Amino acid sequence: MELEILNRRLQRERQARLQAEAIMEKKSSELFEANERLREWNEKLEHQIKERAIQLRESERKYRGIIENMELGLMEVDNDDVIRRVYDHFCEMVGYEESELLGKRASDVFLDEKLRAFLLEQNGLRKEGQTGVYELPIRIKDGSIIWVLVSGAPIHNLEGEVTGSIGIHYDISDKKQLIEDLNKAKHMAEEAQVAEKQFLANMSHEIRTPLNAIIGMAHLLYDTQPTTEQKEYMDVLKNSANFLHSLISDILDMSKIEAGQIDLVMSEFDLAGMIRTHQKAFELRVEGRPIEVEALIDARIEGIFIGDELLINQVLNNLLGNAEKFTSAGIIGVSVKQLQKLSDDSILQFQIYDTGVGISEEDLALIFNKFKQVNLRDRHKTQGTGLGLAIAKQLIELMGGEISVQSQQNEGTTFTFILPLKRQHAPKTASPKQPTITNLKPASWHNMTILVVEDNVMNRKYLGTLLDKWEIPFDTAHNGKEAVHWANQKPYSLILMDIQMPIMDGYEATLNIRNTHNPNQHTPIVALTASATNSQKSQALEVGMNNFLSKPFTPSQLQDILALYRPDEPLISIAPRPDPTPTSIPLDHAHLLEMYGDDKPYLTEMFSMFLTDTVPEVEALTVTMGVTALKKALHKVKPTFGMVGLTDLQAEVAQLEEICQNEAENEYLSGSLDTFLQRFRQRVPFIHEYLRQQSVP
Repeated sequence: MELEILNRRLQRERQARLQAEAIMEKKSSELFEANERLREWNEKLEHQIKERAIQLRESERKYRGIIENMELGLMEVDNDDVIRRVYDHFCEMVGYEESELLGKRASDVFLDEKLRAFLLEQNGLRKEGQTGVYELPIRIKDGSIIWVLVSGAPIHNLEGEVTGSIGIHYDISDKKQLIEDLNKAKHMAEEAQVAEKQFLANMSHEIRTPLNAIIGMAHLLYDTQPTTEQKEYMDVLKNSANFLHSLISDILDMSKIEAGQIDLVMSEFDLAGMIRTHQKAFELRVEGRPIEVEALIDARIEGIFIGDELLINQVLNNLLGNAEKFTSAGIIGVSVKQLQKLSDDSILQFQIYDTGVGISEEDLALIFNKFKQVNLRDRHKTQGTGLGLAIAKQLIELMGGEISVQSQQNEGTTFTFILPLKRQHAPKTASPKQPTITNLKPASWHNMTILVVEDNVMNRKYLGTLLDKWEIPFDTAHNGKEAVHWANQKPYSLILMDIQMPIMDGYEATLNIRNTHNPNQHTPIVALTASATNSQKSQALEVGMNNFLSKPFTPSQLQDILALYRPDEPLISIAPRPDPTPTSIPLDHAHLLEMYGDDKPYLTEMFSMFLTDTVPEVEALTVTMGVTALKKALHKVKPTFGMVGLTDLQAEVAQLEEICQNEAENEYLSGSLDTFLQRFRQRVPFIHEYLRQQSVP
């Protein structure tokens, strides 16, 4: 029994052992299979790692080659600016071997002391993970300086920490040299432009000054009861002088156009009246010749237009003058018609035509070129600079128009130009004509005393003869220093001041008179300028001159200037008062005359409104209100200064507006505003005084 039990136990143990062995065999097989799979995976992984390593090496080689081919020099530094790695092209760029750079501070090797702080600042940005691009001059091994464009980026380790930075360097020395050369060329060009302007001013002065005397003396000779023969000689003299004057004006006009010194001045004008005026003027010019002057005006042209009246006049005069020059008999004329009307704008077509010699097809293509004249093979060269048509074309384009020409030889020529002009619907208030000496008796000038400042003996003689003829007392000064001396001696009604003089020029003399206490501190000063450039005229107004008279001038032009400032004209100046009170009120009397004429109630109303409304607004101007608000306030009050004759202060307000617009100049705003307010406060009493005088019966 026990044996049977033992056998059964052994049998169970044997079965259990067999089961365990089977399980172990199965697990061993599974483990073997797993090991085989793991081995295969390891082999695959090792193969992939080798392939990726090869790819990385190839990628590094490729990108290193790209960088080297792009002539970019790479350098790596740690957080202390110590060089840890340099690439071949960087070594070529700076002339060092790699061994000479490793372990050294980059700033010590390549930068001057004053630039090291900048590089340390850049390294600080790299530590914060920021990139940067900047230009830098570095000193290479041979001691010379090269300019490099640096692109810097941080280097991170596996934990994401910044361990240094890498800089990509590109040599821009050639670019820097080019920029420097361009700046030098630009500076030289600007200097040449200034020299050209000065040359034109000097040329204008040197030619116009004796020309003024020639034209002036010719006018005076006509009053000496010349014989017929003498009158013929005088006619030749006058015509030649006028022709020379025209040549100079053409050259200077073209120079001003090319320099961009001509700005459009928009005003109201009677276009039809302008055309008829040109017709009458040219009828007088061709008097005695078999030429008829026509003017054909579209009925829709009647009324007031808005445009640059002066430039349109110049264009018409140039084109009509050209037609008259090349027409010995027949017709010259001007026509104007409306092509299109768009609300307030009108598109007008002007045609200037003649039945003269015409222009060949060969010359027609070049007719608007500068210094180009029609080649008349059967007659002498026509007088002129060849600039008239070029000037007309550029002025028309400046006004937004275009010009064309049609012509046939021996049949005539037609110039056609299109201009856009605005219409003025409201009826135009007739401006009072400025008084002239022609309708005034000599007694009208008995209160006037003039100081003539002129260094040219012929011009002094010309002016002196005219003033003696008109019974106007005057003193003469030969230079600016003498002018200042006379200005301190006694009051004058008007000072005629030449610009270019020895010892002290007209600008310096005017500044001295305006800025020192003397009887003529506020006396009107008119520049006698032979320089026709805008900059010369602007400078004359800036230093305190009230007006300018360009040489050469005719007696009637001088008469108009004298009439503007004669003491007995209520809107021009006031009677002299004892020193220290100024002898005249420093207002733009010509501007006031143009605005108000003899309408005293209207003038009084506007002056009163200025004192009650504008003065407090001006006094409230301050930089603390902010640049934007100050600019708006300046723009608001600017027009009111012209309404009371303070046109010089109006120009200063415009300059303050420009300073507000230009942020780079805002640091000068406070001082400029203070200077303006000081000048303004000095003028307010004169406004009160002028208003008081207008109220006196």
